[in-house]
Amino acid sequence: MMTQLAYITKELKMSRVRATRATERMREMLAENGPCSELTSSRVPLPLNPAVLLEGLLPQECTCFRSAQLPIKLVFKTSPHQIDWQGPAPLAGSADTAAAAAAVPDEGSNTGSSLAGSGAAADGA
Repeated sequence: MMTQLAYITKELKMSRVRATRATERMREMLAENGPCSELTSSRVPLPLNPAVLLEGLLPQECTCFRSAQLPIKLVFKTSPHQIDWQGPAPLAGSADTAAAAAAVPDEGSNTGSSLAGSGAAADGA
């Protein structure tokens, strides 16, 4: 995931386009037939709160900010259920896992989690 995000930010910075065109280009790369389309369906825990499961990017809601660094805002779908790290493997996808995840109370909505960051953070600099 980080490699693909670094690729996107590098590609946008090298193209030297305005934020509106960069946003369009990023959405094209995240689209179904784009080079980074698997980011729309990847399932990973939220790094700042591992109890929240991210279920993929929402390309139409991701944007680039107007700045020399061209930071990006990523919007993810989130699972309606929190991850119980004490129970069975949360990403296994079995029926038992789904039942265990359903038993954990929900504290948030299922869409709209967003992370904003600059390309420098994704490049590891």
